[in-house]
Amino acid sequence: MTEVKYKYRDWVFFLLLFIAFYLLDRFSPFIADDYAYKFFRDETTGELTVVNSIMDAVRFQAHDYMTHNGRFIVHTLTAYFCGKLGVEWFRIINSIVFVLLVYGILRLIRSEFGKRKVDKYIITFILFMLLPCPGMIVFGSIAMCINYLWTACAITYFIILFKHFVKEENNRNNNLVKISCLFVALLVGSLQESFSLGISAALFFYYCFHFREFKGIVLWIVLGFWLGTLIVTFAPGNFVRLSEVNNVEGGFSLSKLFSHFSEVIFNAKLFVVLCFSMLIFFIRNKIEFAIFIKVNVIYFLTILFCVLVSLVVFSGERQVTCIELCSLILITNIFFLKTYVWVLSWHYRN
Repeated sequence: MTEVKYKYRDWVFFLLLFIAFYLLDRFSPFIADDYAYKFFRDETTGELTVVNSIMDAVRFQAHDYMTHNGRFIVHTLTAYFCGKLGVEWFRIINSIVFVLLVYGILRLIRSEFGKRKVDKYIITFILFMLLPCPGMIVFGSIAMCINYLWTACAITYFIILFKHFVKEENNRNNNLVKISCLFVALLVGSLQESFSLGISAALFFYYCFHFREFKGIVLWIVLGFWLGTLIVTFAPGNFVRLSEVNNVEGGFSLSKLFSHFSEVIFNAKLFVVLCFSMLIFFIRNKIEFAIFIKVNVIYFLTILFCVLVSLVVFSGERQVTCIELCSLILITNIFFLKTYVWVLSWHYRN
């Protein structure tokens, strides 16, 4: 990855972004699922009790893991913030997470194309305006923000870690580094199945055709992420909830598939923009199109598998967040690639 130095102006921008985000986040009330995560049923007394410690949150979510949902880590954090820390601490940390998300995406873009004067503004604008239901997953509900915004941030830094070791020439044999990467990848992979399933399937499909690259620390990172995906996806509570949904809505059908597809198209605006951009890219230059697909194949595979998962099970517009995150990175890559080519051609003509 290309190392880009961040200047004083960048750090001032991040500080102003944190302040602006925090001020906007203050308009978000304590709502909806936040109340449900504030309380848990104490098994000793059989009564509802406020979550007053991290151990209360862990016991609460250990029960939920078996009966309701597999997102143990993000829901433990949610219960702790809703019950103990409160909304003010959440607003501060949520603002930090958003800044870290912008910085992470910016680092991914700059690692490919170097620094651009407008890159941080473009990324911030798109995240503010075009992410699905920003009133829920960017501002608003503590539960939704931790589930989707915080997970998107963690996934972004997982991609940075993964790309770093893929491109690193010296293959380290440090066991401590391997175990640390395995543990971090496992934690990230176990956060949210709507992210993890698509990425895990993309990595599996990619390494089926690039098995010789599946070695060193990359192997430990990918295995860790796969284990995390298994933990969050095959939680007993997921099957309990799925059976309840099927009893209410009926089984899988062709009409439900078309309904889910329309939900994805209407809610994943960046995905639609990406599709049109790639179509234009293909028409104008098929060779560059093929190279771009090859270089960014894991992003494209992640989008493909996330869409396929959404066709089978769709729980709401927030489920397309991973699709939109990958689409954002690809759209920005296309924009800077084409502007770079245009500048070079203009330079040679003059």
